[in-house]
Amino acid sequence: MGCPVLESEYYGSLARKGFCFLPNDGRPRTVETKILGKTVSKKYSVYKTVGGESVEIEEVGIAAYGDASNQRKTTVSYANSADEASKGRIKSITWSNGKVDAYTYEYGMYSANPDPASCSFTAGSGDALRETIVHGTSANSAGVAGKSTKEVKVTDGRSNDVMTEVYAYDGGYSRIAWNVKTLGIGVKL
Repeated sequence: MGCPVLESEYYGSLARKGFCFLPNDGRPRTVETKILGKTVSKKYSVYKTVGGESVEIEEVGIAAYGDASNQRKTTVSYANSADEASKGRIKSITWSNGKVDAYTYEYGMYSANPDPASCSFTAGSGDALRETIVHGTSANSAGVAGKSTKEVKVTDGRSNDVMTEVYAYDGGYSRIAWNVKTLGIGVKL
């Protein structure tokens, strides 16, 4: 017996469910994978705009779209009308198990310091960007004590990662890890 035959079918079945698409958008809406003619996986993709925000839904399973047994991931991006730091970037990712990652972005000033523990970011004017991701749940977006973390990443005006921090939630957020990168004079990246 030879290797199993793997087939993938791409089709736009979700168009019949009322989702509208951009002209010339070649992204598949449904990918069905078969081995020896038997369906082993279906992946559904939905792309839409709600209130100016881009929404992408990815659902994987073997059941029809919308079935509770499928694993679903919904990614929402900030609208173009959002603040300059946020527009077009990821706002949240929600999984079917209730996990939610909430993203915020701020421009500001990154201050390096010979003592790495004293490096800091101050929101406001400046060309550094701070990205914050809170790993919470749909019921507790701020976090669950003893289970949730918050990640903070700062990039300088040249898009170099200069600082990362991890916080644990215990009713409030406490920093549990951090990393600072320094660039010497004349260093080219």
